[in-house]
Amino acid sequence: MKYIESIITKDWELQSKLRKRMELGDLTIIIGQSNSGKTRILNYINTKAKLIRDTLRFSIIKEPKFLDVKISKKFNKEIKSELIPANRPIVSRLNDTEKFWSQAKTVIKDLDNNITEISSKSINIKEQGSGIHSALQTMKTMYKENTDIVLIDEPETSLFPAGKITLLSKIIDLLEHKQVVIATHDPTFINKHLISQMDKENKFDIKIYSCSQGKFNQLNMIDGNLSPDIQAGFLTQTFSGKPVHLYVEGHTDFYVFQALLTKYCISRNISDFVNIINKIAIYQLNGSQWINHIGHLPDIKYYKTITILDNEYESKVRHLSKDTFNNIIETGDLIKSKHNIGTFLSGAIEDVFSKYLGKRPKKPYEMATNIWKMSNREFNKINFNESDDLILVELILKQVIAWAKEY
Repeated sequence: MKYIESIITKDWELQSKLRKRMELGDLTIIIGQSNSGKTRILNYINTKAKLIRDTLRFSIIKEPKFLDVKISKKFNKEIKSELIPANRPIVSRLNDTEKFWSQAKTVIKDLDNNITEISSKSINIKEQGSGIHSALQTMKTMYKENTDIVLIDEPETSLFPAGKITLLSKIIDLLEHKQVVIATHDPTFINKHLISQMDKENKFDIKIYSCSQGKFNQLNMIDGNLSPDIQAGFLTQTFSGKPVHLYVEGHTDFYVFQALLTKYCISRNISDFVNIINKIAIYQLNGSQWINHIGHLPDIKYYKTITILDNEYESKVRHLSKDTFNNIIETGDLIKSKHNIGTFLSGAIEDVFSKYLGKRPKKPYEMATNIWKMSNREFNKINFNESDDLILVELILKQVIAWAKEY
């Protein structure tokens, strides 16, 4: 349920972080590093909701009374908001409605496998672990009947991954009646696959904002045809056990490079290629939104990375800072202690392979399919020296293979 549709901050510190108006959904998830301004946004929304509640007391609001807040047309009562802080206050006992208790029992069982049955309606919170305590405190506020907007700071506090998933599902269940805004560090809450399974009918408007290069930008990770298992950004550095990462611009490039890497290893008789390929992760950077994800790639102290984008972004890539973290690929120099970022003409792959195959692909995935179908003899006929772009492609393939051999 959407009560506030958008905000335009008049807070000068937030103005430098938000791009014009911030549109809010039924569920809005704000993810970013520490001190990026997430909690400040929650406090700002809470303040504005209270001003509306205290000032507007007639039944239907036809026009917004605050220039920096746009009220939903569905709004027909005074708004009540609750802010759940990151540091949950400790209370001795929790007693609430039957609805809260039925949900709380589910959460406790999900978080503690040692519990098989709960018969009492009252929990002595002091006897519970910090994760259960945090989750119950969050849910108690979420299930208050007189609360319309729930603002949650760091819902992941003290929770095991399974507990975070359980809490996310309870939050989505609430969206029929409440508007929820989350500030988090945890990519569990922006996992497209989890959200799509919890909102199978796609009933709710779910918006995600990420702090990148000091600005909060909306991410298109819920809508569209992007596959969550090849999506880069926040997800990869949290669960990837693969030491070498290759990032490409979009999903078509992902499937092409996946085919190229495997066929290259087989056709060149790379020893132990199955183990080598398993150490290389390939992800796509959400197409034109790559600039929002580039700041959240894995730590170069622990991963070796290469990012290759289409040459339409060459000028933007060259504007990225060349520092201790980034290496802008200019002459084929790849440095394993930096993020290597370069551009190439993606059509060059299509041109050379279409020439050898005698046909051009008609659909985005067809190029990758054609590469997979090539015999080793056919693949070995490909001349990667035909253009500078293909020379760079082969250099990248050789480099990720060499890095993978180090492990």
